[in-house]
Amino acid sequence: MDVPFQYCDELGPNKIIHVYEPELALKGVLVVDNTATGPAIGGLRMAADATTDECFRLARAMTLKNAAAGLPHGGGKSV
Repeated sequence: MDVPFQYCDELGPNKIIHVYEPELALKGVLVVDNTATGPAIGGLRMAADATTDECFRLARAMTLKNAAAGLPHGGGKSV
């Protein structure tokens, strides 16, 4: 399987965005996992050692939590 598609399955993710701002030494990842039931909601985690894998798992957890709560939202997360 190609590395860029290692997270893809029937639920998502819709988007994975990597951000790098060298002047601030800032690296970030945004994952919009699923928007089938509505806009994605989730949080922002500040961590120097965050990975794409961690961000994907957190975004997927938000998708499942929102579905379990019956909310009209998908899941997303940024680290």
